[in-house]
This record gives sequence, C-alpha cells and structure tokens, in this order.
Amino acid sequence: MAGNELNLEACLHRIKYSGKIDVSADTLQGLHICYTTNVPFENLDIIRGKEILLDNKSLFKKIVLRKRGGCCFEMNFFFEFILKSLGFKVRSFWEDQLPIMNRLMPRFINYCLWKLEIKIGSPMSALGATDL
Repeated sequence: MAGNELNLEACLHRIKYSGKIDVSADTLQGLHICYTTNVPFENLDIIRGKEILLDNKSLFKKIVLRKRGGCCFEMNFFFEFILKSLGFKVRSFWEDQLPIMNRLMPRFINYCLWKLEIKIGSPMSALGATDL
C-alpha cells in the first residue's frame, strides 16, 4: 500500500500494534486487542445526523487521520480491511447467519473459524477458534 492514501503502517500505528506481522492466531489476537483498546466505539455522527460512509478511504480518514472511532459497522468494516491487507482471509457474517455455517463446517478441512466482534462491550481478545 505504499504511496496509497490507505497506508497500512499508519493503520497499525493508530491501533498501537507493534507485534509480529504474519497470518497467525497470535497476530490476530494481538490486532484484535489493540484495535478494541485503542479505537473507541462512538456514534456521534449518527446523533448528529451525518451520513455514515463505509468505504475504506472514508473509514481511513475518520479512524486513522482524524483519530476518531466509529459505530459497529464502521469498526468492523475497517478491522476487516486491516486484516485483509495483512493477508488474512476474512468473511463477514451477520450473527444470525452463523448457525447456517455450522451445518457447512464438516465440508472444510484445515481451516479455523474465528469469531471476532468489534462493538461496544466487545471482549478484549478473540472469542476463540473452531476447527472446521
């Protein structure tokens, strides 16, 4: 992303992540802890009646450059952007879609499903892995 407005190094600096950068459970947990600890949940734009923009460029400007937080959609979409930029394979689901996935799980081999939530009152670490 060098030379791009969406600078991954700036994202990691914003969340104060200085750990190892690889696609691993340890990195995932470290990123999740740093993100939930350093980027606040806030709904000020909703209260003010401002439009919520969910594209990566708008989220980067708000969360990284303006050092703000965001509502649940903003927080989750931007965290997904960071994870994908680091090479993680990410697929988002609505909470009510997860039971459907449980029926599909036996078809997958050598994968892990991590349930991560970025929301007010979210856990300080990833909720755990399920072998698929």
